[in-house]
Amino acid sequence: LRERDATIHELLDADGRFTTFLQAVEVSQQTALLDEVNWQELLTVFAPTDDAFQAVEVETPGTLEAVLGNPEWALELVLHHVFTGEYDAEDLGQLDFLAARSGRLMPIQLAGNGSVVIGSSTVAEPDLYAHNGLVHVVGAVIRPPCVGWCAGRRCSRSWINFTCRPLPGIASTKPWWNAHNK
Repeated sequence: LRERDATIHELLDADGRFTTFLQAVEVSQQTALLDEVNWQELLTVFAPTDDAFQAVEVETPGTLEAVLGNPEWALELVLHHVFTGEYDAEDLGQLDFLAARSGRLMPIQLAGNGSVVIGSSTVAEPDLYAHNGLVHVVGAVIRPPCVGWCAGRRCSRSWINFTCRPLPGIASTKPWWNAHNK
């Protein structure tokens, strides 16, 4: 029998720099998605490092605990970094947008040095191939572009709530936002 490459999950786990992302994968019950051996479709994962998550925690203390304590929020986070299909760096350089499994369109640009930028995160290490797709290491948690003001709401810079957040004094439709951002 022919040996197989590591799955995306195995590759991230063996690397050691993605423990927070893998914790979100586990909380959201998406381990099987990234560990699929008999895959039906290839995946591309933009994997934030533990340092990327630490930067989020410095920016907004308590956010990681809140997200990792809620399977729905963890699911949104994980699926925002997973894309159906295998897109290497060369492919990404030819695209303007890519749809995440979360349903959000992520803009793709090439930086002046030729590196790929997805959302607001630069790909630090491209094209780590796995049995069921490939991984691009990103140095920041991916955030979609902020569209500014919309319908009396300010664009959220929260890394999990990518919609518009209410202006002060206006209740949000996201209960977790109200609880976490009083």
